[in-house]
Amino acid sequence: TNGGLGSRMSTVYLLPATISILNKYTQAAKNEKIQFVLSLFCKLAKDDAPCVRKAAAEQIGNIALAIHVREEEEVFFGSDELFLAIWDLLCDEHDSVRVVAIFIFGCEILANLSHFSKLWVTTITSMLCAKNNESQTNNNDPIMMIVSSGSD
Repeated sequence: TNGGLGSRMSTVYLLPATISILNKYTQAAKNEKIQFVLSLFCKLAKDDAPCVRKAAAEQIGNIALAIHVREEEEVFFGSDELFLAIWDLLCDEHDSVRVVAIFIFGCEILANLSHFSKLWVTTITSMLCAKNNESQTNNNDPIMMIVSSGSD
């Protein structure tokens, strides 16, 4: 149902700021609380309503920047659930969601990989390569869309 649609969309936009605020807490409290917020983002990224998924796609870069932490804390944010949620947004069945996800991912994450930790870069790159190998014949493959759009 579409009940609470506006609330779910608003929640998506508040999550990066929430993570940034939680980053100020001690390490012990940080993991549990930020993992909860990230799991909420992942749930909203898979919402039935395309406009909620589009809002999540718009926030991919902000979420990535909010969870970016120092190298010695890398273990914290290597969440497979988050990477899978990003991938699902990149492959969404609705063009409006997929286009926003690809644009934000390409512009805000791939263009700024040097700002992210080695683990984050390695994980996302490995995942993209593996998923690309699995779906080379898939017309909705975001990697092929990015590559083919750059060759025009």
